[in-house]
Amino acid sequence: MRIIKSINSVIFQEGIINFIKRKQNKTFLDNRLLYTINYNGKKTKIFLNKKFGFVDNYIFENGIYEKEIIDDIRSELSSEKTFLDIGSNIGQHSLLLAPYCKQIFAYEPIPLIYTEFLNGIKANGYNNIVLQNTAIGAREENRKIYFHIGNSGASSFLKNRENNPEILVKINTLASTLPKNQEFHVVKIDVEGFEAVVILGNKEIFLKNRPTIFLEFSPNCIRREGTYTPELLLNFFLNNNYEIFSRVLNKTFTEDDPELYQTDNLILRPKAI
Repeated sequence: MRIIKSINSVIFQEGIINFIKRKQNKTFLDNRLLYTINYNGKKTKIFLNKKFGFVDNYIFENGIYEKEIIDDIRSELSSEKTFLDIGSNIGQHSLLLAPYCKQIFAYEPIPLIYTEFLNGIKANGYNNIVLQNTAIGAREENRKIYFHIGNSGASSFLKNRENNPEILVKINTLASTLPKNQEFHVVKIDVEGFEAVVILGNKEIFLKNRPTIFLEFSPNCIRREGTYTPELLLNFFLNNNYEIFSRVLNKTFTEDDPELYQTDNLILRPKAI
């Protein structure tokens, strides 16, 4: 009778595929897990939470998320450089890259995700990551963000059709979160359609530092957000002596081009003056 009950449980409740994965330790057994990522010969601890969805599950299933982007960011870093991680989520990029730079300033506005990142910093014993529970924008304010259930990394200030819960979060300008006269050299921006506000709302400090920027670019979301246009954002860089590399097209642009206006992960590099 017990065997029959177990078989029924596997077939009709858990499912055969999930049963096999569980036996092979390929799915979360609990909601929260301290996981070790092996990257570039180093072991890095990170807290994964099944409730946060896509990124956490991707790391658990595949060992690392966006390795190609992390490799490219690492190639721009050195022991003398400062890295900004704007829209850090659970902190995988910063946790992996902390050994390769002098200082990291990271920003995550959603308190639950911020806490998991903070726990990851403590688990690794890092003292060169300054994590702040805020978004970056054009002014200091409080604003509602839509927390994406099942994919916390896709949480956005843009309302979507999924009726995700609203969370009130802080927004600060970049200058107000950094020490006075702090230089920075490399920036990662992943803010789900708020990227033009982050950059053009803080353009003076970006022009002063002229960092290399790794940008998740979503022209449709920028248009929906409405403060700026994607054309204005890209031409800000092109007009200030930057070149734009498209991962999708594997091509570098030095002038505006219709090909650029698609969802992409761009690399914005300052040209030598």
